[in-house]
This record gives sequence, C-alpha cells and structure tokens, in this order.
Amino acid sequence: MKKDIINKFKSISTIVIFFVIFFLALFLRLYNYENYPDARFNWDEWAFAWCGESLLLSNKPASWSAYEKIYITYGYVVGLAPYPVGYTRFGFERKYLLVGPWLDHPWLFAIITGLATILGNECSFTTIRLPAILMTSFCAGLIYLIGKKLHDHKIGILASLFFSFVPSIVIFNRQALAENGIIFFTLISFYLILKYFDNHRKRWLYFAAISSGLASLCKVSGIASIIFIAAILLYKKHYQSAFISFAIGIILFMIYPLTGIIYNWNVFYRILLEHSKRTLVLSNWLNLTIAGFIDQILKRVFLATGFIFDVYIIDWWVIFSWISALYLNKNSNEQNHFILLGIISNLVILLILIGTEYGWYMIPFYPFFCLANAYFINKFIKETNLIDAFIFIFTIFFGSIRWFLSSEFINNSPFFFRIFFLIIMAPYIIKYFFPLKKIENICMIVSMILFCILLITFIVNTLNFKDIFSQFYNSRIPIIP
Repeated sequence: MKKDIINKFKSISTIVIFFVIFFLALFLRLYNYENYPDARFNWDEWAFAWCGESLLLSNKPASWSAYEKIYITYGYVVGLAPYPVGYTRFGFERKYLLVGPWLDHPWLFAIITGLATILGNECSFTTIRLPAILMTSFCAGLIYLIGKKLHDHKIGILASLFFSFVPSIVIFNRQALAENGIIFFTLISFYLILKYFDNHRKRWLYFAAISSGLASLCKVSGIASIIFIAAILLYKKHYQSAFISFAIGIILFMIYPLTGIIYNWNVFYRILLEHSKRTLVLSNWLNLTIAGFIDQILKRVFLATGFIFDVYIIDWWVIFSWISALYLNKNSNEQNHFILLGIISNLVILLILIGTEYGWYMIPFYPFFCLANAYFINKFIKETNLIDAFIFIFTIFFGSIRWFLSSEFINNSPFFFRIFFLIIMAPYIIKYFFPLKKIENICMIVSMILFCILLITFIVNTLNFKDIFSQFYNSRIPIIP
C-alpha cells in the first residue's frame, strides 16, 4: 500500500514537472515571436507555410523555390512570390516565382504549418510559427522524461532547462522550420524506444519506428532519426527489431519520392541533383584541399545561431556542447552511448547530405547537446575539479555574461578581466591544492550559484536578443525594426 502511494506520488510529480517545463519553454518562445527574427531572416518559413496552405486548400502544393529554373522548364509557374521573399537586408531585391507542384522537401511539416494558417485565417508569423513553438515546448518536457529515464530526474530537469532557456535554441524554435518538426518526432521516437526496453512490448517499437519515419517526412535530414533508432536497437543487440524499425522508417520516407512519381519524376529527380550540389561529400570533396575540407567541416559542426554565415564560432554554448559530448564518451555507459548515437547519427547526415552555411541545420543536435550539457553540469556540481571548472567558466559562463560586460572592459582592460576570471576560479584552484571537505562544499555552493547565474543570463539574453544581436552585428546585417 505504501509503495503504491509512493509510486502514484512520483507519477503525479513527473506530470507536474513536465508541464512546468513546458510552460517555461513556451513563455520564452512566445515572447515577441511574431516580430523577431524578422520576416526576411529566413525565407524557408514562408516556403513551408505556402506549400502546406496551398496543398490543403487546392491539393496542389505551391511555394517559392531556389530551383525555380527547373520548374520554369516544365511550365510549373503559379505567379510571383509575395513579400518578403525576394527582399533582403542588404537592399537587394529580386522577383521570385511561386511554383507548383512544389517538390523541394517532404510535405509533413508544411502540412502542419499550413493547417495553422488556415485555422488562424491568415498566413503570417502569428500563425505559421505557432506549431513549431508548441512542438518544441513539448520537446522540452520530453527531454526531461528522457533524461529521467536515462539517468535520474536531476539530469532530466537540467537538460530541459538548457533546452528551454539557451538563446540560440529559443530563437530557432520560434521559427517555422522543418528541423523543429524533426526534433519533435525524433524525441517521441527516443522516448518510446526507451519504453520498449522497459517491457519489450512490440507496440512501443512500432510507434517509435513510425515516429522516426515521420521525422524524415519533415525534411530529408530527418533520416538521421531512422538511423538513430535503428542504431540504438543494434547497440542493444536487438537485431530483428532494428531491421523492423529501419524498414518501417524507410517505407514511410518513400512517401517523399512517391510524390515525385505522382506529379513529375523528372522535376523531382533534377531537384535532388541540385540539392546534391550543396553537399560536402557527394559533390565538393574532390574540389577541396585538405585545409578547405577541414574548414567546411568546422563550418558545419560549429554553426550555432546562423546569423553570420561566414563566422561559425559565435555561440560558446555550441563549443561547450561539443566538449560535453566528448565528456560523455570519457564517462561512457549505456545511457551516454544512446546520447552519443543521436549526435553521431545527425553528424553523419550533416557531413554527407546537408549543405553549409545555415545555422538551423544544427537544430536536430540541440536535444542531445542539452542531455550532454546536463550530464556535465551534474558532475561539475557534485564532483567539481579544476579542469571541469575551467571548461564551464571559460566557455559557456563567460560566453553568456559577456553581453553584460562592457566591450571596453573586455577589450581594453584585459588585466582586470583576467583578475575577474581568477576570482571566479579561485575556489577551484584552492581545492586543487587543498582537497579538504569544507573547501569541496564551498566549491559545490559556488558551482550551484554560477549555474543559477547562467540560467538567469540565458533568460535575459533571450528577452534582449534583438538588441544584443544589433549591438555586435549591426554594421554587417542591420536589424529590421
């Protein structure tokens, strides 16, 4: 009886925490979501919205395309693309066309976004961004449940807090981008496959496989989800289940080429060829020097916010996340290997199939990064050592609070900045030389305080992201009021 009451209490507390996290994530994603990023930052949002709306209303998907010359060749022109497509921040203007049937990407996320425009009776950021915001806020809760299953509730909460508050995650989650659909279905698959390992009921396996297939129908890069779930099953030596999962996912993905067969295979095939010209391995590697090849890889794995396309080390959270991933490998166990398989699956797709330059291609990494961040932070607080303290403070901590330090202090007063850094590091340095219990407790308290400060700076930075971005990059890309 007592055990049943405890289990019921745990279930209720899990549900409560899930919804608290959901609403925390939802608040930041909703804040000024219809205005920033502005209407001309990413035209892909309009592509998915217009495609979905026209598909649902007329059964003929129409949208703008970077490959409009292919559509023109076959007479698939609907009309001129409306504002803002064709207008850039640099004052350059070009008339783009609406083309249809639009076959640039699978249609699932487009349908979800298009449904929002129809229900909202308008095609604007007020409507088209809401599905992505709701889906990714739900993802924050899913990350808590996954972290709790993999390790414990502390890891789950820490991971969900990262996903809820990291500015670059929040800014991208606001946008009607298919990658947000990918992480939604991928995390559902991940959670369901963990439930399958709990009781080996086949229904969880089938549902997980279906969800991974749906991720691939948001965008081709969602194939990483199919690979990820199959890889977990192979890791657990469930070979038959891995085959079943992979087969179901691929069968669902085949809906995309099926649309090409139904409408016009020649158009579909030529678009795939054009897509391949943007990839690293399939198109560019023969033309690159070793230095150029390494540069291309770095541009992919370190892209974070995507606001400056030719500068890739601009978000220290991403640097910290890759270090956290390496930390998982160092402290290897089955649960950490699952997270690493998620990162590796997406990395394979990123390096082989996806073009360079756009920061939102990193969105599928974000849930796994947050789980890695949580593992690192949990160890950092409980078992603080000098190296972990240096990594945390030098990367993500200063990377966040630097927005509150004047550029004069950082750039013109390096001596005082170094003193400031040493003051924060002092407890950990002392502990290194004098590993006493009392000093360990002090370090634990300091670590908790620094982490709380970090979360506060995440929130403040997100609320003021437009001003921060304008402060540092206004000379390059002016902000639209």
